[in-house]
Amino acid sequence: MGSGLRITWRSERGALAQQPDSAGEAERRDVTGGEKDALVAPQRDDRDVTQDDTGRDERRSGDERENVQRAKHRDNIARAGRGVKRARIRLRRMRRRVTFWLKLAVGVPAFVGSVLYGGLLLLARRDPAHAARDTARVMARLVLRALRIRVVVEGAEHLGQRPCVVVANHQSWLEYPIFASIFPEGTIILGASYIAKFPLVAWVYERTGNVYLERERKRSAHGTMARLSDAILTRRKNLWVFPEGTRGPGGGRLLPFKRGGFRVAIETGVPVVPVVLSVLQPHLDLGGRRLDDATVQIRVLPPVPTAGLSIHDQGTLIDRVRADMERTLRELETRPGLRTAVTPGGADSRRAAPAARSRS
Repeated sequence: MGSGLRITWRSERGALAQQPDSAGEAERRDVTGGEKDALVAPQRDDRDVTQDDTGRDERRSGDERENVQRAKHRDNIARAGRGVKRARIRLRRMRRRVTFWLKLAVGVPAFVGSVLYGGLLLLARRDPAHAARDTARVMARLVLRALRIRVVVEGAEHLGQRPCVVVANHQSWLEYPIFASIFPEGTIILGASYIAKFPLVAWVYERTGNVYLERERKRSAHGTMARLSDAILTRRKNLWVFPEGTRGPGGGRLLPFKRGGFRVAIETGVPVVPVVLSVLQPHLDLGGRRLDDATVQIRVLPPVPTAGLSIHDQGTLIDRVRADMERTLRELETRPGLRTAVTPGGADSRRAAPAARSRS
């Protein structure tokens, strides 16, 4: 029993002796673990920061990719819009060209038909003045309807004074059927010599009493002016001239006026009646191959008296008439709603024809 007690005591002593060791080891383990935690904790913080930076970079790159995609989408939409706009422009140009050729295919036969009608009247020994009046009416009616041009006239009553010298601006071949809508009976046209290049037109032109002016031949030009003065004084004819001498530049501007028509007006003492046609371009432009449905306006200004004027007042008279016509041309150009698509043969154009007939 004694030995057994010693063993037990030793065991307890050993256990008691080992307890401090276990406590010390625990303390050492706690210290070591704390140091390890102190060493490991910063490493975990660096990884967290690195992961946060990586996530932020990924989000930023995702936003950038989304912005790039949005920019590409906007570019694609803008590119498609430009393509549609170009296609519309091409379609509009094509439609204008087709309209131009179709109207020309109808308008040229209408013009030739009106000239043939005048020739038939002359062959039937109709009075040249009446033949010229009726030809102008038919030309205005056929050609303007074919080209879908509506003419609005202001001041047509000023053409009722006879005799007079009518001065008009010159823009295009299209103005001949337009001016035909107000052409007064008993009027002689002083035209350019290039009309003689068209045989049928030249024959009707000459047979109805109209004359050419060859400015290159001064002696011939003086003789022509003398015959015109005689026709005004003895037969009480009107004289229609284009004082610019050729087609004007357009855009509300007129070329310098020639002196011939004004000289005749001063020598005969008849008034000068300015006639202004609104700007035709760009809606009515043969050179630009464009013939839109359009409304044009003619404004007849009050007569400018020449009684009591001498040849020395010729320059003053020209400057006055030219200034009035340029101002009127600018007014007609800026007038709203002048050149819009219309149906030909409207009320205003129908009123213009009776006004011309009432003066006959």
